[in-house]
Amino acid sequence: MKKAFISGISSGLGLGLGETLTDAGWDVYGISRRNCPRADITHATCDIRKRETIHPTLTTLMKDLKHVDLVILNAGVLGRIADLSETAVSELQDIFNVNVWAQKSILDWFLHHIHSVGHIILISSGAAVVGNRGWGGYALSKAAGNMLIKLYAHEFPQETGLTALAPGLIDTQMTHYLRTDVDRNKYHAVERIAEAHATGVMLSPRKAAERILTQLTALRECPRGEFVDIRSLDAPHEYAKLMGAQGTTTHRDSPAR
Repeated sequence: MKKAFISGISSGLGLGLGETLTDAGWDVYGISRRNCPRADITHATCDIRKRETIHPTLTTLMKDLKHVDLVILNAGVLGRIADLSETAVSELQDIFNVNVWAQKSILDWFLHHIHSVGHIILISSGAAVVGNRGWGGYALSKAAGNMLIKLYAHEFPQETGLTALAPGLIDTQMTHYLRTDVDRNKYHAVERIAEAHATGVMLSPRKAAERILTQLTALRECPRGEFVDIRSLDAPHEYAKLMGAQGTTTHRDSPAR
């Protein structure tokens, strides 16, 4: 039976991934701050903001495992949409603690405690490569996360694939906040997110999970440590049109999650 680990598995994309893999016959392990609603997922509560709890939790959760086929680092925080000049360094540090340093702690645990890992996917965002106004700490932390994966590609065995993946727009609490609580006149990138929701383009967490898992083979074939936008794989013409509208020529980047 194939085995997967997912962080942030209690809701949103993490739960969608956990449910989809479990229903496909995978043995799924996960951590999150809240309880996981699926009893058939092996789960432990863990607030990854408290980094000292990560390694003991993972050791207890997966103490008997030697191999994990898929690791998805999904847990993360958005922070406020606000001008960077109005964002305190302490606020940026809080975002980095979750989106970067907690991810490093999890990567370190797998590197030193699991004999072999098939593929590691860090859920990234187009915000990491498109400098839209207001995305501040989220954009900075996701850009650092992309580099984290690139650097760890040198340290994990060659047999382990590593990818930073922008999963596209997903109907979650994060995008609900962006649609309802952010000034679209000031932060224009949010308007496209609202339009995607209104027109049905935005996927449910379960559909987004299925979309990602359908592309596992293609992702595994990408260069190790690369940042990939899923739309560049399954909707290349639409993606190229979108990138043209954004006025950017970077092959794998994306204007939003």
